[in-house]
Amino acid sequence: MNKLNLEKGVANKLDLKKIAPSLKEFKVNFHWNSGGKLDLDASALVCRRDAKGFPKLTRADDIVFYGNKVSSDRAIFAGEDVRDGTGEVENIDGILAKIPEDKDEVAFILTIDDPTPNKSQTFGSATSGKFELVNDETGDVILDFDFLTDELKDKNIAHIASLVRENDGWKVVGVGIGYYHKDGILSALLQFGASKDWFE
Repeated sequence: MNKLNLEKGVANKLDLKKIAPSLKEFKVNFHWNSGGKLDLDASALVCRRDAKGFPKLTRADDIVFYGNKVSSDRAIFAGEDVRDGTGEVENIDGILAKIPEDKDEVAFILTIDDPTPNKSQTFGSATSGKFELVNDETGDVILDFDFLTDELKDKNIAHIASLVRENDGWKVVGVGIGYYHKDGILSALLQFGASKDWFE
């Protein structure tokens, strides 16, 4: 099993040409458990990298989540919540060949749908959390890693991983960067260059 390591200073990039050369259709699964009610929402942001290498959104319909199920190019799709009584799963599906040439990163974001009055829930409320990349045609798990790092324990927004186009191929990058903001996903999107006008 291939794994990514989110420890600071450790290589956290895997080349899909090497570990899954035949991959065409993929599924990203987020699995988690918690001691109480913790509702995580997965989003995928189809981005163009700027001159400094940071992913930036260029249009509102490239934000894929429960409110917009399909990206503008019909390459990335939001799945459904799965609750089986033992844990919870959110997923994102995609077709690599349909991601247009002018987009070179798909960022996978987790946010907390927090019903508490003071919006105090964080990823520290989870007892386990795993990211999986799956070949959607065969069901084979290509790689996985634990995403609950110390960095995220007091955060409610997390950029967990990305698919990044480099040298005419795709790489999986473990990111594990967190933020805290009571506006949840809106705050996360502004980090990626979204315009407030998109949400008016």
